[in-house]
Amino acid sequence: ILPNVIDYLNDSSLNYPGLMRLETLIKQIAPPKWPWSLDQALVAKGAEIFNRDPKNGGCAKGCHEIAKGAPRVCNLKGTWKTPIEDVGTDSREYQVLVREGETGVLNGARIAFIPGVDKPLKPKDKIISILGLSVIGSIIEAPLHFGLDVFQPILDECLPAAAQASPESAKLLVRNKLSAALQNLYSKPAAAPSFKYESRVMEGIWAAAPYLHNGSVPTLADLLKKPADRPASFKVGPAYDIENVGLSKEQGAFNSTYNADDCSKRDSGNSRCGHDFGTSLTDPDKKALLEYLKSL
Repeated sequence: ILPNVIDYLNDSSLNYPGLMRLETLIKQIAPPKWPWSLDQALVAKGAEIFNRDPKNGGCAKGCHEIAKGAPRVCNLKGTWKTPIEDVGTDSREYQVLVREGETGVLNGARIAFIPGVDKPLKPKDKIISILGLSVIGSIIEAPLHFGLDVFQPILDECLPAAAQASPESAKLLVRNKLSAALQNLYSKPAAAPSFKYESRVMEGIWAAAPYLHNGSVPTLADLLKKPADRPASFKVGPAYDIENVGLSKEQGAFNSTYNADDCSKRDSGNSRCGHDFGTSLTDPDKKALLEYLKSL
């Protein structure tokens, strides 16, 4: 099934034990808590605004809601499922789906049982297909290459039966489980994509500036403005604006400047347009909404 001429890990510098350790630690990290004081009355008012229908300036169902996702291997308690929508933001990131590169030693390689990488790579192919094949091939081979010790967190959390099995049987069980999980993980869109992005959950949003997926808006307060009124440029650095929730206008360290584009070219990579939700709220309502977002 895996091409005999390809060993995805033999000459790799991939620190798989380190990656597994990081995956374990990530599960122990909670969203960052707002470290300053909050006006609880404003928080309550902001919660009411946030939960309004989107056409009334809120973010009820279909926006950033946290819905229960389908159980997955190693996550049987469920996952978060957030909406995937086209909200008019920059589309440049979608070009990664059509970029091509030389496949080199991976020419002709495929993994027969994984949708999306089951067709042989051509001498020049899509970069996302090259990346998908090499990553998935490495993951499938990892239990046999590194041994079971690296995968102890998976054995403990997901495959208790494997922990009691013989080493060789356990390796194959881990590999089979990984293969099954990857079949659902990697798939190409059936049709030409519109410019949809997954909306992020709001927990810890105060600490995620600059905003939009391309980092073109410095604060949440600016995101609540009409795109034409958002900053055309801003300084990037560690100084934080507590009131506007995001990057401070003045930065001492680093002090580099980001130049955002207007709405004339959506695929520029730096467009500050789109995500017009909440832009028609009154200033008091915006202030309350920001206070609520700080509390998440």
